[in-house]
Amino acid sequence: MGLRGVEAVQEAAAVCETWVSVQRVAFPQHGLLTNPGTAERLEQALRNGVRAVGGLDPAVGDRDPVRHLDLIFSLAERYGAHLDIHLHDGCPLGAWELELIAERTAVLGLGGQVMVSHAHVLGQIDEAYQGRLAEVLAARGWRWSRRPCTASPCPR
Repeated sequence: MGLRGVEAVQEAAAVCETWVSVQRVAFPQHGLLTNPGTAERLEQALRNGVRAVGGLDPAVGDRDPVRHLDLIFSLAERYGAHLDIHLHDGCPLGAWELELIAERTAVLGLGGQVMVSHAHVLGQIDEAYQGRLAEVLAARGWRWSRRPCTASPCPR
């Protein structure tokens, strides 16, 4: 499919620009590391004016969370892009990934530019861990919104 989806959204956004604001995200829907050529397409989308790059389940989806995060954070830093990471991974893996994301956000000075969507793990950790994690995220420029979750808690 290449960049056809990105281009189609750009065309639709241009038609509707008086009614709606659209932020396009170059998103690796079928894996970043496990799907050859995806990293190059993400970079091409950023060169073509997309202002956000996505990530998807760095551990379970790509089986290499460190490399996955290194790649998308590098792209965001190089192109001044925002990050939108969809994190479905549960506890304890998802909590560790969230901490890695927070750490990279701080190290690269990207506070306010990184969003984690879904973050199922937040409903699986106990309140004390939620509090500690909220403090870490807030110190790095993140906003914290706590919503009720019906997911089962992490095993103790």
